[in-house]
Amino acid sequence: MRLPIYLEPEVQDYLAAKAQAKKIDLDDLVNDLLKQEIRIAESLRQPLLVTHNPLI
Repeated sequence: MRLPIYLEPEVQDYLAAKAQAKKIDLDDLVNDLLKQEIRIAESLRQPLLVTHNPLI
């Protein structure tokens, strides 16, 4: 199932200009941005990897 997503006009205009400058579809740009946000959010949920610190 595909959901329609409605952007605020100023957001759509901004992203459309960015997509046009990159010569990609607006859908692709928005999906790439959302995937990046998901990766960031998920990485913040992961415990930090602690390496050996000889000062501890």
